[in-house]
Amino acid sequence: MENFAVLLVDDDKLTLRVVGQYIEKIGYEVRTAGGGWEAIECFEEDPHRYRIIITDLVMPEMDGFDLIRAIRNRSPYVYPYIIVLSGHGEEEFVVKALKLGADNFLEKPVSARKLAAYIESGLQKLTWLTLDVLLELPMKILEFQDEYTGKHVRDIRIIAFLLAKAYSERYDVGDPHFPEYVQIASAFHDIGKIVLPDGLLKKAGPYTQEERRMMEHHTLYGARLLEEAVARHPENRILRTCYEVALFHHERWDGSGYPYGLRGEEIPLAARIVAVADVFNALTSNRHYRSAHSLEEALAILEREKERYDPEVLSLLFEHQNLFGAIKRKQSV
Repeated sequence: MENFAVLLVDDDKLTLRVVGQYIEKIGYEVRTAGGGWEAIECFEEDPHRYRIIITDLVMPEMDGFDLIRAIRNRSPYVYPYIIVLSGHGEEEFVVKALKLGADNFLEKPVSARKLAAYIESGLQKLTWLTLDVLLELPMKILEFQDEYTGKHVRDIRIIAFLLAKAYSERYDVGDPHFPEYVQIASAFHDIGKIVLPDGLLKKAGPYTQEERRMMEHHTLYGARLLEEAVARHPENRILRTCYEVALFHHERWDGSGYPYGLRGEEIPLAARIVAVADVFNALTSNRHYRSAHSLEEALAILEREKERYDPEVLSLLFEHQNLFGAIKRKQSV
């Protein structure tokens, strides 16, 4: 990108020097700021220049949270990709930053290789922003139909992204942008419910057999809504992932799901990740017919039903349960 620079924000001079050198070595110009106020001044000088902002969260006077909030509120038509730096055990901080508008997080001490990958991923995602805008349309339609479904679609994006991020760091998925694909696709997982009757979505009691059949068809409806776009753009990984997630997110590892009864690795990976994010978010959210389960209750239910879910994905949820618990506490506020 022409006239592009990374804005690095931290009150620790050693971090500024070391991370700044990493950024320069991979070929990018870097400007450093020792705190939030200084970063705001830099950004407002030329907001189109600083497409990537990397910031610490805990800083005096103006911390990283206020910086994220200020950038998102002050420049609604300029969208920099924001990466936050976090220390071990700062799950609550990371979740708060993501809710405020951060795009990704990188743990300290910073790895030069990860930093390079995250900057490249951020630059790539900046070309996808029209998709982010389009995502608002299906979510708004679902919110008009049913408040729970709309909120569920919004909440699941962070959970699915973090699960996909953890998976891609543990296993070779072959594409550094895979977590972003999953995040975008997760917003489309229930898109097929747009064509269902309002009364069915809001029904408080158990479904009849016919109503259950109609509800299960939302996976087929969702795939039908996306299949023409996928056919026209077969090279587009984002559209393909959206299609796979919409169609297969109710398939189950043991073959007990729908619409086709696929099992194991017959189910696309993105759909297996969204399946776990979907059920975890559903269990820990208020529904028309019950109150939200606690984190402990939800994990106990998933443990009892573990044969239904990809064991590697489910193990990552349990491994990072403090992080996902923090997400749910923030989402319930």
